[in-house]
Amino acid sequence: MTRYHLGISPGWLLWPGMVQGLGMGMIFVPLTTLAYQSLPPQSVDRAAGIFNLARTIGSSMGISIAATVLARRTPTHWNQLGGYLQPFNPAVEAWLDARGMTVDDPQAPAMLAGELSRQASMLAFVDTFWLIAWSFVLLAPLLLLIRRRHSAGKTQPPCTEVISWLWTSS
Repeated sequence: MTRYHLGISPGWLLWPGMVQGLGMGMIFVPLTTLAYQSLPPQSVDRAAGIFNLARTIGSSMGISIAATVLARRTPTHWNQLGGYLQPFNPAVEAWLDARGMTVDDPQAPAMLAGELSRQASMLAFVDTFWLIAWSFVLLAPLLLLIRRRHSAGKTQPPCTEVISWLWTSS
């Protein structure tokens, strides 16, 4: 998704969404199992409420952070790209010429502003996708800290055992 651009095909939008949906389905079941397996049966109902609350708050915070990055990066890119919109820029003249317009045309500023807005929004989305990708990379090692409980009540050391268990339980 960090390679999106304004000319992408619908397939480039569909496949990452499908992979994300598959990944979400494969991560939440093992995560929920890990969260409840060390609890006595009489505490599972209360733990379910706390787990769902934490998941909802975490999701809301992630969405809020992504929306904030998107909202702040859009005007930043708008200002950066807007610096290149000058009547003496040959790229501006070529872009307008391809649409049968000149710099002096009364509709030219509105068309340029619309294209500038599209480009700035796309760049802000790419920045937001980069933030999400790096967040995942930086937080993924926390999975290695999870301990699995054996039936005898002993905890299993983290890392390789937990990862293999995640693969077999999903």
